[in-house]
Parts: sequence; C-alpha cells; structure tokens
Amino acid sequence: MFSDRNFIIFFIISFVSLISNAQEIAKELDGKIESETMEVSDVHVINANSKKATITNAYGYFRISVKLNDTIWFSAIQYEKSQLIVTNEILQSKMVTVRLKESLTELDEVVITPYKLSGDIAKDIQSLKIEPVVTSSTLGLPNAHVKQLSLNERKLFLAMEEQALHRLIDEITGHNRRLRKMVSLDEVAEQIEIIKKFYAVSLYSQKLKVPEERIDDFMYFCAFDTIFKATVDGQDKLKIWEFLEDRSKIYRVNNDLE
Repeated sequence: MFSDRNFIIFFIISFVSLISNAQEIAKELDGKIESETMEVSDVHVINANSKKATITNAYGYFRISVKLNDTIWFSAIQYEKSQLIVTNEILQSKMVTVRLKESLTELDEVVITPYKLSGDIAKDIQSLKIEPVVTSSTLGLPNAHVKQLSLNERKLFLAMEEQALHRLIDEITGHNRRLRKMVSLDEVAEQIEIIKKFYAVSLYSQKLKVPEERIDDFMYFCAFDTIFKATVDGQDKLKIWEFLEDRSKIYRVNNDLE
C-alpha cells in the first residue's frame, strides 16, 4: 500500500504529466480580424511554432491549428505586423478577435521626371513650363468655333432626327407595299388571261351559269382562293375546270344567280 507521502508524489507526477500532455494537444482556433477602414481579407495568419499558415476570408475570419503557448503572427501590407500568444483562455474561447493597427508608410521626397516635380504645388507651378494646349482652334480646324449644343439641345436634335427617320421608313415601306400589291394584281391578271384562253366564253354561261358580263368579276372571285395560283400554274385544263365549277356554285349563291 502507498503511504501518504508516496500518494502525494504520485499525484504531483500525474498532474504534471497531464498538464504536459494538455500542452501538446492541438486545437483548431477560430478567429476574426477587425478593422473599421481597411480590408480584412487575405491577412496572413502564421503559427510560428508549427510553421502552419492560413489567410483570412473576405470577412476577416480564419481557422488555424494551435497548441498552448504557440505564437501566432498576423501580417498584411495594410497592417502593422502583430503577434498573439496562445493562452488557456484563448484555447477555451469559441472565437478570438484580433484588432490590427493600420500601417502608415511615409515616403521620402521624390522628384518626378521629366517635369522634375517635387510635390510642393506652389513651387512646382512657378517652375513648370506649360506648352500651349492643343485644340481644334489652335490647329485651325474647320468649325472649331462652332458653339457646342447643350444636353437638352442634343436630345431635341436626336429626337427630330429619329422622327424624320421614322417618316422616311414609313414612306418607303408604304411605297413598297403598294408596289407589291400592284405586282400581285398584275400576276392575277396574267393568270386570268391564261384561263380565258383555255375555254370559250359560252362555256361560262352555259356550264358554269355565270353571265357573260360578270365573267371578269367571277375570275377575280376565284383568284382570292388559296389554291388558285397553284391550280393555274399546273396548266392542267381538267383540274382548272373542276376548280372553276366548284367556285361557280359558291359565286352564284353569294350573288343570287341561282
């Protein structure tokens, strides 16, 4: 059996061993970079002990594996380099927030060539030689002195141009429609003349029962049928006559010729 002294020694050794093991246990640490004015994305987060690293996302969040007493470095161009020592409190926290200081870099005085500007506006204006500004007037171009239209004047001018264009388009399309109609009527007249040559005038009055003085009217009535052109173009006299017989029945009913 252990004596009290041995038990205390065993307890101390176990406790120290437990603490030592706890220090070796790695944990995923979640954190967030905060800044009121600077970009918080792509900040480098480096574990100096494990040599592992990550970067923050667009909202400044990061996750990195750490152990107790690890040193975490934060580095970005817009911030001063900063470090964080991982404590027990940090390990137990659900989220660690890191606020970085903005990095302000002052440049030495520079001279910009070829004009040798120093950055002092008053001084540079005195020493700077400015060549005449090249414009349409200095070049003597035509219409160089014409007054430019205001915004509303340009809008009115464009509107008038658009209206004129629409009127021109309407006139052209209307003229084209009239031309197409005239061509169509010419084609119909030619097809009617073809039919008239096929059959004697007396057949219309005797067989189709269409009065001689109304033959032309009857022909134009037939021409409105969708199969008229195809039937005539086929040059088949029998089919054309059958077509005329069929249409004559409707024509007589519509015109009270029964």
